[in-house]
Order: sequence, then C-alpha cells, then structure tokens
Amino acid sequence: FATRGTANVLTENGIKVTRTNKLEQPSPNLMDLILGHKIDLVIDTPTQGRDKTRDGFLIRRTAIETGIYCITAMDTANALVTSMEHMNDCKELTLVDIAQL
Repeated sequence: FATRGTANVLTENGIKVTRTNKLEQPSPNLMDLILGHKIDLVIDTPTQGRDKTRDGFLIRRTAIETGIYCITAMDTANALVTSMEHMNDCKELTLVDIAQL
C-alpha cells in the first residue's frame, strides 16, 4: 500500500502496489489500514525537524502504538529486503548483537 506519489514511483520501478488515500483524504485511507491491522510493516522516513502535525509523525506513532513494525531509514529497509532475498541461501541464521561488533 502507498499513497499516490509513492505508489507512482514504486509502479515505475516495477513494484506492484495498491494505492491508498492520505490521512486527510476520505476512508479508506492509510490510517484505516494501520488501525485495522491490514499491514504488517510501515516504511516512513521522517522529514527534517520535529513537526508533530505532519502525517509522517502520526503514521509512525500510530504504527508503533498498534504493534506494527516501523522502519524509518531507507538503509534499514534495503538491509531488510536484502536479507529477505537471501533467506533461502542459508540453512541457519544467527543473530548478531551490533553493540558487540
């Protein structure tokens, strides 16, 4: 699921996406999907500043409060995708505590 601008970019790059409305637009919108647990992961990168009135802040906060995983950096999203692409390459994966590296 993605709002119009993001959906257009994803589609142009060959990614199948279902377009949804922004928070201020009529239902069904992104908040309906989050509150209805229709999605399992939110990727929402924050803009500069701490403006709590922006959609992104509310999206991230609501996702976290409802137990939906939330990624806030594209390098983290890329690492997740890379890991998922190689899941079947390994018989056994182990966790690594990055604080110990």
